[in-house]
Amino acid sequence: MSIPDLYSELSFHNLVYALEGVQSTNLKEEKKNILNSYLTAFHETKQQFLSKNNNKGYTSIYPILRLLLPIKDKVRNYGIRKASLAQLYINILGLGEQSSDATLLKKGTLGKIGTDFADLIFIVMQHRSVGIGSLKINDINTILDKLSTDKKSESKVYFANIFPKMTALEHKWLIRFVLKKLRLGLNDLKILEIFHPKGPHLFKNFNSLEKVCEIFESNENIIEQVFEHQTVEPMIFVRPQLCSRFFEKQIHDIFNLQQNITAEIKMDGERLQLHRKGNNYKYFTRQGNDCSSQFGVDNVSGNFTQFIHDLFKIEIKDMILDGEMMVWDKISLRFITKGENIAARTMKDLGKYQPCYVVYDILYLNGESMIQKSYTYRENILNKLFEDFPGLLIKVKKTKVRSHTEVLDFLNQAINDKEEGIVLKEDNSMYYPGKRKWFKLKPDYLGHLITDLDLVIVGASFRKDQSIINKYFVAVRDESFTPIKYVTVSVIVNHLKYEESKSLQNYLISVMKTYSPDKVPSYLDFGKYTPEVYIKPSESVIVQVKASELQESRLVTTGYILRFPRITFVRYDKLPTDCCDLTEFHKLCQLKHDNWRTSKVIKLTKRYANQIDLDNASKSIKRQKIEKFNLVNNFIYKPVNDIVPLDEIAKGLKICILNSGKGFLSKDKMEKLIKMHGGQEVAYPSRDTFFCVADIETPFVRTIIEKRSHTIVKVPWFLKAFPMKSVEKKLLNITPRDTICITPKFELQLSFQYDEFNDNFTRELTKPELIQQLKEMDHVFSLLGNEYAKLESKIIDRSSIYNICRGQFAYFDTDIFEFSNYKTAKLVFIARGGYEIKDLTEIRDMVKIVVDRQDQIKCLVIKERYKKGFQKKFFQFLDYKYYLQILKGYTPTEQEYWFW
Repeated sequence: MSIPDLYSELSFHNLVYALEGVQSTNLKEEKKNILNSYLTAFHETKQQFLSKNNNKGYTSIYPILRLLLPIKDKVRNYGIRKASLAQLYINILGLGEQSSDATLLKKGTLGKIGTDFADLIFIVMQHRSVGIGSLKINDINTILDKLSTDKKSESKVYFANIFPKMTALEHKWLIRFVLKKLRLGLNDLKILEIFHPKGPHLFKNFNSLEKVCEIFESNENIIEQVFEHQTVEPMIFVRPQLCSRFFEKQIHDIFNLQQNITAEIKMDGERLQLHRKGNNYKYFTRQGNDCSSQFGVDNVSGNFTQFIHDLFKIEIKDMILDGEMMVWDKISLRFITKGENIAARTMKDLGKYQPCYVVYDILYLNGESMIQKSYTYRENILNKLFEDFPGLLIKVKKTKVRSHTEVLDFLNQAINDKEEGIVLKEDNSMYYPGKRKWFKLKPDYLGHLITDLDLVIVGASFRKDQSIINKYFVAVRDESFTPIKYVTVSVIVNHLKYEESKSLQNYLISVMKTYSPDKVPSYLDFGKYTPEVYIKPSESVIVQVKASELQESRLVTTGYILRFPRITFVRYDKLPTDCCDLTEFHKLCQLKHDNWRTSKVIKLTKRYANQIDLDNASKSIKRQKIEKFNLVNNFIYKPVNDIVPLDEIAKGLKICILNSGKGFLSKDKMEKLIKMHGGQEVAYPSRDTFFCVADIETPFVRTIIEKRSHTIVKVPWFLKAFPMKSVEKKLLNITPRDTICITPKFELQLSFQYDEFNDNFTRELTKPELIQQLKEMDHVFSLLGNEYAKLESKIIDRSSIYNICRGQFAYFDTDIFEFSNYKTAKLVFIARGGYEIKDLTEIRDMVKIVVDRQDQIKCLVIKERYKKGFQKKFFQFLDYKYYLQILKGYTPTEQEYWFW
């Protein structure tokens, strides 16, 4: 007689309506209330079911939870994509390949924000489905089980059977279950918490929905016991203990000489747990995925289990080992790294390579949990368990360390052996599932051990929602081509901080162009990688990149691609032509060690670690006296600002040094000056940046100038305003002449203090400032005669003998009067401030015509020539001797020398 099943009676459409309600609201609390209401109704139905069946039957919450948390359900993996589902619906519905609905399904999107493929299915099925569904939750779980276990070719049969029984809304949610994307707007652990307050903790411990639901069905005492005390069981995944990053600045504070630390080699393979119960085995990845079928589920199967079963020295009933599954090269007798793209769990042919399990901990043995035992105790058990069998089953290489010097020696040994790094473990520590209680130290973490590369961004790709750049394509320059060619060497995932990423993206968007194989410039070589957009190198920026390794690749023209690359700085202060060239890159590719010539991976560690690497970062750290050694507490580092402020003239101001230029202080030293005067230096300009500093017009600086998004001051002003030693009372005022670019807002503020020639309205100019100002005037206009006179009457003392001719206009005809004294008179007139008129035809003001009154004939000629002017009394004859008298130092009366 079969056991009654609650889910054969529980309607699927009730769950669907609850999910629709959760998705339709944006309020977190309302989402939780809807799920709580459904859960309350479920428990009422469950009680009625048990009462009806004499408290017998299957009522676990597991069938519902695995629907609500499909991504956490490790048992069901469908491997069905949207394109396959689209074709499936087209075939079952009998749609014409060219029909509008078939085209919509093939397109796979509605093109609207907030919609997905399931919404598209709902639209297509809206007029092709029943009004009321008849499926139960059991039916849905059965179809999903079949999809995950049976051949994908049979999925059409399963779907065809349920099509007549489902509404369009139920189709929509079934598709979301299959694609494992419910889009409820609630974190998976929050959903677990609704079902039980301790649900998230239990899942973190066991990583199995089925196991968590089994504990839910227990009484509260058992749940509390599990919650308080970590438990592990063979054949059930245990979340592995992890490592946190070990910073160089903490190195001096981690050792108490009365305690021991074990240092292990950090392996570059796949983290794997080995579970054994009798002759049965299971293997779990770090995420809890079961990969037993490949390695072998018992002592006579797989590419690994059958070979290690008899290597254990003691009788084993059950056990759990923690370690790393590596790939062993039987020819070169070395481990293959992950970067060489050979994975142990995908190997079918064991010719040249074979799996090798490197064990570094034991969690369970013959009915006894080891996780609450000390590391030393577990290590001793592990040593008795098996003898190393090279290339198949070995224990991780380790050593005891008692000082930072010994850590340094072990790290350098790892560097020499081309290892990834080392791991530090406290000898008296327990095993903490899912916690970061170990510490890893890699060459990457010691700032100067890894080669830095200056690369130029030449392409980018966006996230699916097109909201943010997800990947940057970076390149080196190849000068063997004309024009210079830029060759891609890596694609870097965007892990920049928000402000840095936003600043870089805002700039790149202004210069990027859509990528098309037919239109991309010939000087860009992307290899087999294709970005969504490309950027001309001349308009792009340099990024400083660190990578742990170079990996052989046919996807790029250079033959090697960066592994684990990350952007450490965006170098707005450098020009695109300053990027690494191909010759330098090829030199790095030739750094293969003699013992590693068969490796397809090259480590980019440029030297060994030394005491300076550790000391430089630790000089300012005050060591604290610790009564009892605790590795975690000792790792806490409190940074000390080693720059003592001189004053606070820049207090509260954020300043960005874009570049410094040749002949000035370096960018780093200028940033220190900001701190010395109480300011805050920022790497990237943002809305609250007070001003930027630059000398070189890089593409990024040019973009700021064009957009006028920030004020950019010149380096000389900055160095004057932020002196190296002297204490300042206030920040030096910024004048228009001190800037390269001014924001509209700041320009308005300055307009109340400076005119269009950058002359201050209240402060007197110095002579050098006046000369500079006159040079900068690019639109000078001439004054009319009367305007000139009025100006001079205001600014010049006419009582002086040297200004006696100021404001006067005179005409000298040297063609008629050619003798020397006449010419001398002209020079005197000009020297004493007079203005010589060259042409009398357009004169509309009083002008003295200087002549020799002894020569009456020539005077008559001039008077006849300009008779109109004489008639209007614009002209007056004046004898030249008047100016000769002035030259002798006299002040004659002008009327004495008038005539006619």
